[in-house]
Amino acid sequence: MTFNQSSYIIDTMNGFCSQETSFPFVCTIIDDASTDGEQETILNYVQKNFISNKGDFYRFEETEEYIRICSRHKKNVNCYFVVILLKYNHYSIRKSKRPYFEEWIDVKYIAFCEGDDYWIDPIKLQEQVDFLDNHEDVIMCCGGYKIFVGGTPERDVVFKRNNCSGYTFTLEDNLESWHTKTLTSMIRAKDADDYKKNYLKYKYARDTHLYYHLLAKGDGYYFSKIMGVYNVHPGGTFSMANSKKNAFIAANSYRELYEVNNHDKRLKKVLFKWICIVIVDCYLPIKDVLKEVGYAQKLVQSVGMEIQLIKSTIIWIYRKLRYGTKRV
Repeated sequence: MTFNQSSYIIDTMNGFCSQETSFPFVCTIIDDASTDGEQETILNYVQKNFISNKGDFYRFEETEEYIRICSRHKKNVNCYFVVILLKYNHYSIRKSKRPYFEEWIDVKYIAFCEGDDYWIDPIKLQEQVDFLDNHEDVIMCCGGYKIFVGGTPERDVVFKRNNCSGYTFTLEDNLESWHTKTLTSMIRAKDADDYKKNYLKYKYARDTHLYYHLLAKGDGYYFSKIMGVYNVHPGGTFSMANSKKNAFIAANSYRELYEVNNHDKRLKKVLFKWICIVIVDCYLPIKDVLKEVGYAQKLVQSVGMEIQLIKSTIIWIYRKLRYGTKRV
């Protein structure tokens, strides 16, 4: 899925086409009616690098809803693109895009990459597929990545354990330290069924929800190596949002995850943490503070929590009442 990411989408498509595999793979690119020329950029890329002869791995279709192009790369014979250029923005009206590519999702594995990120490891897909083929008990796999800010490398994010090339991680591990960066992830298509069943229950559905449902079923595997680049830029949905907005997003995501899956005590702990962060750092109006404190109190009463988190809430309320919005 991509929207208004014309400055980055060529790197994304190059990352797809550079994959070295022993199997064919289909890259589905859906542009949600971008207004920055991204659709033209995608079209030009496909015309230059993919077969355009009808009947020879090429299909073109246009309707009132979209333009769809299906083709094979000229040099990488295992790389196929399904490009869907929507004629009006579907996200803004919460309209599903699934019907446009449903015929292409009868697959064994699904890998993700948003239009402003890209893969730099040419064997990413091959290595992940080989691993999942040989480890049926593992639900998904992911790995490390580079962070670029404004196009400039800033730091690498790679988790390591005991100097191993990789390790198994649990849902608890992921709630504690976010392993599952979307641009590095590959999942078994069949294991996403629980998430699909619950998707419409969630107002803030995002990768947090997907990985919760996946890892609630089994463990993941983390490759301790760099697989791609995560771009931080002003147009990013989450990456350049201020810390206050990000805290609200995280708190609301875990709140509704808990409300739909309130049997899972692990969610209570992480939700309590994010509510405390919102209360302490976001300087809410008093009535909203009391509302969040009341919600947090119910969580504390139902399951044991770290005393430090409870103390931080009390300290913040004291500061709020004495100093107003001034940080001390």
